[in-house]
Parts: sequence; C-alpha cells; structure tokens
Amino acid sequence: MYQIILLDDEPWALLGVQRIFPWEQYGFSICGSFSNAFDALDFLKEHPVDFILSDIRMPGMDGIDFMEEVKQLHPDTVFAFVSGYADFSYAQQALRKGAYDYLLKPVSPEDAQAFTIRLADYLHSIMITKDLSAYHEMQRHSIVPGDIFPDFDQKDGYHIQGILLLCPDLDHPPLSFSDTYPHRILNLGLGKFFYLVASPSDLCSMIEGQLPLFPANCQIGISSFQFSNDNTMHIVSQAEQSLISLKFHNRFGIFQYVPFSKSNLKTITETLIRSVQNKDFTKCRHLLSDAVSQGIQPEDAIVIWNQLLLYADPSASLNWEYGYLNIAKLDQQFRNYTDLWDSLLDILQNDQTAVLPTTHNQLYENMVSYIKQHFTEDLYLKDISDSLFINFSYACELFKKYSGTTFSKYLTNLRMEQATQLLLSTDLTIEEICYQVGYNNYSYFNRVFKKIYDITPFQYRITHKK
Repeated sequence: MYQIILLDDEPWALLGVQRIFPWEQYGFSICGSFSNAFDALDFLKEHPVDFILSDIRMPGMDGIDFMEEVKQLHPDTVFAFVSGYADFSYAQQALRKGAYDYLLKPVSPEDAQAFTIRLADYLHSIMITKDLSAYHEMQRHSIVPGDIFPDFDQKDGYHIQGILLLCPDLDHPPLSFSDTYPHRILNLGLGKFFYLVASPSDLCSMIEGQLPLFPANCQIGISSFQFSNDNTMHIVSQAEQSLISLKFHNRFGIFQYVPFSKSNLKTITETLIRSVQNKDFTKCRHLLSDAVSQGIQPEDAIVIWNQLLLYADPSASLNWEYGYLNIAKLDQQFRNYTDLWDSLLDILQNDQTAVLPTTHNQLYENMVSYIKQHFTEDLYLKDISDSLFINFSYACELFKKYSGTTFSKYLTNLRMEQATQLLLSTDLTIEEICYQVGYNNYSYFNRVFKKIYDITPFQYRITHKK
C-alpha cells in the first residue's frame, strides 16, 4: 500500500480529510496525521512516505515551505494541497514548485473520490516507470550480486536466479520469499513481475509448491541455476526466454531455461541449409519440428531463422517483417513455433502466388481493412496472410510496396495514435490503455511510445493535458 501523511492546522479539517477520501479502497495507508509542519518533519526524518496531502496556509511554516523542506529529505515524495479560494495564488505557486495537484475547500465526496483514483494511477505509473528503468538496466548489463544485495558476500554458496511471472488477473506480486532469501521485486505492469532472488538452491521446486495458490492462467519463467557468485550473466534473458517458451507451447505453469547443445544446434542448422539447397521443404518442416521437440530455446530458434535467412536473402535486414530476429521481435511478431516455421518456409520457398482471383491493389486494401478492424487485438501478420490465402513473404512485400512502410510500423503507428487519443480524452489508466490498443506487454508499449514521442505515456498525458 502507498504510505501517506495528512497535514492541517485545523483538527476538524484533518478529521474530514481522513473520512471523506476513500484512501484504503484505492491502496493508501495513513501512517500519520499532523496539525503542524514541524511535527510532520520530525516524523518524516525517520519515516519516508509516498504522498503528503497538506493545507496551504498554516502558522509557523506554510505548506509550500514545508514541501521544500521535505523535498530536501525525500525528493520523490509526491505533494498535493487543499486550499480555499482566497489562497488560490498559493496553489498556483505550489504547482510551479512541483506539487502534483491542489483541491479547493470544501472538498465534495465526488471530488475526493476522483482525486484519489487519479493519485493512485499517478503513483502506480511512477512506481512502474522506476521498475521498468531498473529492469532495462539489468537487460543491458551483467548483474553483480553485491550491487543488488549489499550483504550477498556474507552468504556463502548463494546464487542469483531470475523469475518472470505473468498473470493478468493479479495487480500485486504473488510469490513470497522469506528474509533468508535476499530478493528484489520489480512491477513491470499488466500483471508482469520480475524477481531477482539469492538462494543456496534452485528455486523451481519452491515455486512449484506455491503454484496452486495462483490463478490457472499464470505463467512463470525461471532462469537456470548455474551461475558464479561474482558476475551473473544472462539472468534476465533466460527468464524472458522461459516465458516465451510457455507462450509458444501454449502452456501455463512453470518453465525453466535449460541450455540447448550448441553442437546439436549447428548440426540442425547445417542440415536445414542443405535441405533448402535441395528444395526439400518437407524435410525442412520435419527438422524444424524435431528441433522444438528436442528442447531448443527461443535464442536457438532465432539462430536458425537468422542463419537460414542469411543463406536465402542477405538483404533481409531491410525488411522488418522478415528481417533478422532478436528476442523482442520474436515475441512480438509470432504467436507460436508453428507460425514462426510456417513464415520461415514461406520466405525460403518464395512462392508469391496469391490464391484469390483479385488485383494486387485490392489485396492491399483488404489487408488495411483487416488491420483497422483488428488492431486492438493480439494481431500478427501471419493472421492476415492466412485470412487472405497468401503466403507470409508475399504479404510483406505487397504491404511495403503499396503503403511505403512495413506492416509492423503501420500497426504501431495506428496503435500509438489511438493511445494518444485515449490518454487525453479518457481517465483510463495507462495499463488499461495499453490493453485497449492491442498490447499485452506494458514494458514494450512504454518503450515503443517513448521511441516515437520521446516521452513516456504518463508524461505525454500530463504535458498535453496541461
């Protein structure tokens, strides 16, 4: 819950603020109520909080001076003020100095509820933004255990494991660990949580024991348990791949990363290339299916795709749809291994014959129409090519020829335009907007939005509404 304190020099007003705002209903816990700023400051020196609601005009120290003092102690504390009409200029000054909002006295129950909902969304967005930033930092760099857990060196024999948990029905982290297991939890939005846990043994069996307590649609990806204590590589990537494996196998429950033999991967890839040279695509399909049965990881599927594409079309990087893959593209562009291999074989065979007796232009119009009808859903180019009875590579080239862009960029721009409209015209949370425009990965949505508009969705809403 978010920790808050209330400040007002009039006891009756303080009591009213406690009662009229539905604090507990929206995840707030009042940990202090004060009638003067000096007592509140003494409390805050030992007890940082997430939010402070304060009166503006008070004897001894007014609300704005109090905010500046608190910001020296805890720069991230969020402030809002209540003021009478006569103090409106104070409220404006408070906003200029960084206050989140202000309310005019007397506050009605309706205004109190609307404010509490907005505030909860605001704090939630701040928390997720911080956690996403920390998560992306872990993606880019090796994880040094001592930097995450200061006492790690004292725990002989402990190793670090990464756990990605996805459960859209949950808005709080469901896994729990005792204090004997140093851990850190990051909320990545849309029911997705990342755990970094230090333990003396593999956590897989412990998590399996907690699984019956979770909803049936829960998916948990776990990294392997073969790391050194000094420098932990690939933890985030392995957890991500395990989650993708569950998706690609259409499974719920737990999946743990197990490295696939690199020599076996090399043999599979070389055999596939020879089969393509002989135009034996039936054998290719069997080989690809067998590779999945043998336990390839998503990173291995990417190697197969990229190596075969390099052999068939060295210029493939120019085309987003069937360009070279990485983990993020694999997850976003394909629903499962069947779609992945079907698309790859379409490209390798390069059969551009459309079954439908229609013009190329009409096919393109049909593709655009399909996208506009389904862009808020979980949409893949393979869905469109299948619906129009044309192969994947032909759909890619046709769309790029007539639109001047790729399917992925067109779909992204359409979704982002809808997202900006919803940010400014509704009070939906950013997570709800993410879902409504067709994304089920808050981190990816946030990253794409910032790449296009150079600010986060939350910053866009605040800036443009002002």
